[in-house]
Order: sequence, then C-alpha cells, then structure tokens
Amino acid sequence: MKRQFQDRKWTKKRKLNDKELLKFDKTKVGDYVFRGSYYKVKYKDEKKIQLENDNVLVEVEKNLAEAELYNANSYDEERMVTQEEILQYMIGSNNIPFTVCFRKKVNIRDALSKIAVLKDDEDEKCLELLKGEKREIVGRFLSLKKTMGYTYIMSLKDEDHLNPVKAVDNRSIEWLIFANKKYIVK
Repeated sequence: MKRQFQDRKWTKKRKLNDKELLKFDKTKVGDYVFRGSYYKVKYKDEKKIQLENDNVLVEVEKNLAEAELYNANSYDEERMVTQEEILQYMIGSNNIPFTVCFRKKVNIRDALSKIAVLKDDEDEKCLELLKGEKREIVGRFLSLKKTMGYTYIMSLKDEDHLNPVKAVDNRSIEWLIFANKKYIVK
C-alpha cells in the first residue's frame, strides 16, 4: 500500500528551538523518524523521502519533512551535559524518538573468562570487558524506575520486534541524540 502526503502551502514552519525539526540533508536511509507514528526511511532523493511503517509506504516532500518530522539519528550540534540532564531529556521527549548509547551490565564470570585468554599487550580490551558492552538503542521513552536506576525504552528497530522493551542503566549512559542535538555526558 502506498500513500502520499500532499504538499501544502506553509505560512509558518513548525520549528523546535527555532530550527527545522528534520535536517533533510543529514537524513539517511535506515534512519527512524516520527510524525504521529514511527517510520523507517527506505528511500531518499533530493526532493522527497519514502518512509515505511507496518509495510505501508509513505512519500513525503522535502519541505513537509523538514517542517513535521523528527529524526532520531542525526544532529547539528553537540553539548556536554550531566547524566541527570540526559535523563530529563529522555523523560520529556513526549514520544519523540531518540538514540541513546550506554554500557550493558558486566557479567563478571564471562568477563573474567575472556580476560584469562587475552595476551599481556591487550590491556585496552581488558578495560573494555570490565566497562561492559556498548549498546545503542533507537527508541522512545516508556518509564523510569528511579529506585533501580533504569529507564525502559521501546526499541524501534525491526530486529527487536520480539522483545521491544529495553532497560537502560542510567549510570552508564554515554550520549543521547534528541531534537537535532547530541548530548554527551561530561
């Protein structure tokens, strides 16, 4: 099934922080965008993009995309912030998709068995194993469990369709891409 949003005359573009919501030039095939529903970018040329959601293809013109779509993958600027500030951005995202990078909890037994087979000159790999595996999730905010220190996120990636709810350890968040900005933990 294929639909097309009709281009309208725009008297005033809807903007977030006085900027376009979506940077058309930075949007790539495979990015996740939001306009009432979540879409994956399937095709892009200089005048339009094609989006997919539940096997429904939608074509959106460039000016309409810039005015009404949010992109979870691209950003214009980077800001250094605290983990608490990143958490506030996630909580206040209002279903707008974002990408978060964090470290997965370390399984000590697995880490020690992998460290035992490392050579003496592989100190950096040893440190990485002790920090935990780096994970990136494209999703939307679901809930916060302050007592346990976790945030629950609904993943938008196709490969996570069997288990879409992911737990993010708030203490290990490294960065967040949200609203055309990349927030990096100081």
